[in-house]
Formats: sequence, structure tokens, C-alpha cells
Amino acid sequence: MSEPLDNAPTLLTAGEVAAVFRVDNATVNRWARQGKVRCVRTPSGGQRFDADEIRRLFGEQTDGRP
Repeated sequence: MSEPLDNAPTLLTAGEVAAVFRVDNATVNRWARQGKVRCVRTPSGGQRFDADEIRRLFGEQTDGRP
């Protein structure tokens, strides 16, 4: 019997990341290709993004804004 993955990162889809930043999915995919945000590939070829990294990046984008 395997143990639960308590320490596994929460992964987001490109659509979920796009909603956070209020951009199009294509923009998120471009950021991944350019290395601006890291992703992992699913067996079916999809991309998933670490929620903690996305929160950090979003925080950097919103710092200093009213």
C-alpha cells in the first residue's frame, strides 16, 4: 500500500494559470516555452504548473500596486 502524497505540489492547468494572471491560455503556454514559468508534462502531453510558483510570480507582479 502506498502512502498519500501529502508533500506533492498542487498543480494547475494552463487555463487556471491564465485565470490568475487574466491572460489567454496561449500566453501561459508561451511563457512556458520561453522558460518564464516552469511546467511539467503529463503523460498525455498537457502542461501543469506548480501552484506555489504561480502564487510567488503573481505576488511579484502585484507588489507595489494600489
